[in-house]
Amino acid sequence: MSLAHRAGTVLPGRLTPHVEEAVAAVHAAVIAEFPVLERLPAEMWATIRHAVGILLRRELTLAARNEPWTDEDLAFAGEQGRLSAAHGVSGDMLDRCLRICVSASLRTFWSAVDETGTEEVLALSAWVHRNLAPARRVVAREHRRELIRLRGSAQVRHLLAEQLVCGTADLAVPAVGGHGSTDSFLVVVVRGAPADAEPPDTVLWVVDDADLVLLVASPDTDPERRTAESTARDVVGRLAARAPRLAAGKAWAARPCDVPQARAEAGRVARLAGATGDHTRLHGADDVVLESAVAQAGPAADRLAGLLDVLEARPELLATLETFFAHDYDRTRSARALFLHRRTLQLRLHRICQLTGHSPTTARGSLVLNAALSARRLRPS
Repeated sequence: MSLAHRAGTVLPGRLTPHVEEAVAAVHAAVIAEFPVLERLPAEMWATIRHAVGILLRRELTLAARNEPWTDEDLAFAGEQGRLSAAHGVSGDMLDRCLRICVSASLRTFWSAVDETGTEEVLALSAWVHRNLAPARRVVAREHRRELIRLRGSAQVRHLLAEQLVCGTADLAVPAVGGHGSTDSFLVVVVRGAPADAEPPDTVLWVVDDADLVLLVASPDTDPERRTAESTARDVVGRLAARAPRLAAGKAWAARPCDVPQARAEAGRVARLAGATGDHTRLHGADDVVLESAVAQAGPAADRLAGLLDVLEARPELLATLETFFAHDYDRTRSARALFLHRRTLQLRLHRICQLTGHSPTTARGSLVLNAALSARRLRPS
């Protein structure tokens, strides 16, 4: 027996006569939320309205019996996901439409019955909320499978990355181009990446607010996490070879729904990483503790940055200070990097001490000057 035929055998109830009214309400609510969908062909909308009517009647029948979706029901729902993909509807838009369908239909049923129908609507509402999740999973899975078939896995990976970063991929992460269901993601934000950067297929990625965001899927185990971090470091290293002022930060998302929060944290770390002067490595929160403290120091940070204002007219001294710290106070390597004699380097370090009042070669002086460099790099241009 077909689903369409079975949908006609709805158990008697006060809500059945109001199904078409609910379908019209769903149509209006979807168009109000996404006006662009009004451009869909009329025959497509006729198909959608017919499908919504079938599913609403099945809901009424199954809710009255207190039975879950059947495999046939879920297959029909999945078909709607494939049709949506074929008409260019994105995954997050489709999921939002499903939620609108639930809320608009329930509102219609609530307004259509009197107090004698309250128990029936309450039972339907409880049933829908118990059984919505499996339907959403099937619709999302079939939508993405159709996208793979129609557009290729690269575009789907990009779409999945967008949904994860925006927080709209709250369903189970599908198996897309080798990215199976996973417990966690290493989220990497790269600032100043080359405009034509294209990370490997093993990494999900998207450009978000001019930042390159990388998502490395990983089971939540220590060995797998180390592998993910190694992959991310390799990608950042290759990008840094082409973008000398690059800054990269990382954070872990324990679940797909945590990706937006991890993206914000990795972005904060990347911003602070630019103040370390090290543009070749992947930084974590522990690597930018000093920069984080300086960034939150308020007026004290301004005073720290101001310590180096006396060097504005002597850019070679600023370069000397940064190079000396970058080479861990090693005079030989610092002089070689600056193409100077060691004696000339020593004279410059002494002059920095005279102008700022802090010696780069003492523990206290180097601490203050390192913090001053961080504050200067973090100071708005």
